[in-house]
Amino acid sequence: MMHQNQTPSISARAWEQKFCYIAKMANVPAEFLMNLQSACATCSGPFARSRCGTAATCYLHEANATRFTLVPGISYCGVLILSVAEHTFKAYDFKHFLKWKLLLRMNPYPTVNSILVMDNVVIHQHPRVKSQLQETQALFNATDPNWSLTTMWVTTVSGKGDTKM
Repeated sequence: MMHQNQTPSISARAWEQKFCYIAKMANVPAEFLMNLQSACATCSGPFARSRCGTAATCYLHEANATRFTLVPGISYCGVLILSVAEHTFKAYDFKHFLKWKLLLRMNPYPTVNSILVMDNVVIHQHPRVKSQLQETQALFNATDPNWSLTTMWVTTVSGKGDTKM
């Protein structure tokens, strides 16, 4: 357990990569960025309750509920596209999503919604995906994308359009 005055240990190399990424992206206006993050949503969540000091009794409602995989394309102005599937996204599905859904709604570089920011998931690192993106868009590698994606998602969902990233 960490105390208030302690900070998590981050290696010097990770800090260097993060600051190099920030330096590279510092002059890019936020309107130019598109964030891509996949998520999984399910209707079956455990519900638990207990008295103070006792173990919780969990009740699982709809144990075999349908699971959906959500892949949103989030821009500074809002959600540009949202793809919903009842199966897990594979590299082929992701390439199809990029080619026929997301890239058609993006603009050429350097204009609004022209730079795609992705995390380092395995399906994002497929050679064909990288070559397809390099042909059409600017490709940047983020060292810590979760912070920016979470911030952009919360801002978009809450309806606050003015963010400082």
